[in-house]
Amino acid sequence: MADTDQIIDMPDFMERVEDDMELAGDLAELFLSDTFPKLDELKNHISQNNPVGVRSVSHSIKGAAANLSALQVCKFSHSLEDMGTSGELTGAQQTLDRLVSAMGDLKAVLSEKFNL
Repeated sequence: MADTDQIIDMPDFMERVEDDMELAGDLAELFLSDTFPKLDELKNHISQNNPVGVRSVSHSIKGAAANLSALQVCKFSHSLEDMGTSGELTGAQQTLDRLVSAMGDLKAVLSEKFNL
């Protein structure tokens, strides 16, 4: 697992929620439950060579991850969004693999921090 500071900017996230641990935990739980199914959607869009679908789902993940200050998830979802926008999905599966790994790391950090 990557260093926690590379996974999430926790001070920034906590500032966004005004240091409300309960709210932060609720948002983290909602993010995880909403985002993991989207990874399957991305996999399907990539396998179907559907750049519009890749762009749309990646954009959604990127926005939600930005709200949590989830740095790696933002990075990889942004890369997939750019691929979808350009219509060129070469390397998309590898980037999705990195996104899935980053989501696993993020889940571990959030689960520990907020007892999820």
